[in-house]
Amino acid sequence: METKTDNSQENINILVNKCLHLVQSWTNKEVGDFAMWMDLINPVSKIINQQKDKTQIDNIELTINIIQRIANKYYELNKDKLDGPAREILDVVMSDTGKMLLRSSTSLLGKLLRDIDTNNDGKISGDECAAFMKKVFPCCFPIAKK
Repeated sequence: METKTDNSQENINILVNKCLHLVQSWTNKEVGDFAMWMDLINPVSKIINQQKDKTQIDNIELTINIIQRIANKYYELNKDKLDGPAREILDVVMSDTGKMLLRSSTSLLGKLLRDIDTNNDGKISGDECAAFMKKVFPCCFPIAKK
């Protein structure tokens, strides 16, 4: 299956630079809070979605990659100002364990999107969304009789 997301090094660097502003004003306390890094998933995904030919499903892995690179860039720019707890969390975010933790927070969403995307085009149409809602909430969306 061919992906429509441009995962080239150049594109990833552009996206990291576009997203870096999200963390530039963070304090050591914010950097040292893993939940703050998890909260980046939504705004980073929105920035990725601004590029054309992006699909909702492909963006999940790219989002995690971008967040890890933001953490790395943040570390490079601020290593002299970081306290112990902030460094420890940055080490986790940039590690394979961090990737797994970030991925687990998005895996349910990814599975849900794949289930809704019945034609596997990487996009959720209004018809696919409506069909899913009827399946999940049949009491609220009765099946029309012919």
